Amino acid sequence: MVPHDSSFSPRCSFQIMTETSKTSADLRRHHMATPDPLEKDLAKFNELLPTLKADEGKFALLFRGELKGVFDTYADALAAGYKEAGLEPFLVKRIATVDFVAYFTRDIDGACHI
Repeated sequence: MVPHDSSFSPRCSFQIMTETSKTSADLRRHHMATPDPLEKDLAKFNELLPTLKADEGKFALLFRGELKGVFDTYADALAAGYKEAGLEPFLVKRIATVDFVAYFTRDIDGACHI
């Protein structure tokens, strides 16, 4: 049981901490200074792609900018990625000379068109 405090008010109070709060410009600078690990993996994949043509249709696993293996199935590559990287970001990408891009859109007005 919590003791009754007569000074308790059910209202919420918010405090702005100007010394520790970051502006959006600070966050952008930090993001730009910290490279995305997946960008590094994707750059390495694109660099290695000409040498991976013999494995077209298979799946490459990259972690920390290194090719960790080529796998027959996406599931095998994904399992190996989690075993190697744990919860850190890693890239599994299908080896293809022509990259397939899928665009997904949604109807923003909420109406259903069949």
